[in-house]
Amino acid sequence: MKIIYPDKVTAITATEANAAYPASNLQDEHPNKVWRALTRDAKVTVQVGAGSNAVAVFATNATSVSMLVSESGRSIEWDTDIEWDTDIEWYTNTELVPTYEVYDLSSTNEGAFWAEYTTYDIPHQLELTFEAAVGDIVEAGVITAGTSNSFSDPKYGMQEGLIDYSVIKKLANDAFYIKDQDVVRTFACTLMLDRDTDFYVFMLDIAKMLGANPFAIRVSTNKTNWEWVVYVRFNGLPRGTHDCIDNSGVAFNLLEVL
Repeated sequence: MKIIYPDKVTAITATEANAAYPASNLQDEHPNKVWRALTRDAKVTVQVGAGSNAVAVFATNATSVSMLVSESGRSIEWDTDIEWDTDIEWYTNTELVPTYEVYDLSSTNEGAFWAEYTTYDIPHQLELTFEAAVGDIVEAGVITAGTSNSFSDPKYGMQEGLIDYSVIKKLANDAFYIKDQDVVRTFACTLMLDRDTDFYVFMLDIAKMLGANPFAIRVSTNKTNWEWVVYVRFNGLPRGTHDCIDNSGVAFNLLEVL
């Protein structure tokens, strides 16, 4: 299991945006309040603080996302035929070597993806090129980037459910009035963690600091499909049990954020 915390995004810009759906929506912690481009593909540049190594995107209709990680302020049009000059200082410094990856989102309808990269010890930028299906206008709801904190995966027996926010009322004639609303995912998890390290990182450094605020989580790292990448909040803060000498259990519930 992995959690991005703290979020270290300092600014987000886009090459194009519908005036009613600006790029600033990508930072407002509400996935349903989207940034929307003008065409089926567009580039978003995310400025990220030092010490970051992960990014997650939610509520996008993109079928693929290309990511270029590079020094802040340096836009690179990637070309595999270029022979890089190894005398260029920003390139030879391993902290500044640009890395490029393409992520296929076409296998899921969840609109989320997670990517990790080599930790940068200086501020840097992520150039994300979103591409939607032909006939669609590309959009995304939230982008978060920062430090990826790794823990053991939830124990077997983890529960996953759904909550339907639809309005359902029974009318006088016994018919039903239904107003469809969003359906969100829930998770009930238990972890077994080393008490002196991971337990207190999870409980005090992350859960206590986050409180009810949303965050990006990869619920399982053993499973790699995008359905395990979710934007959530703690539905009630975690509780721990100290049943073993060196290890402690943590039980917590997660609620998907809209």
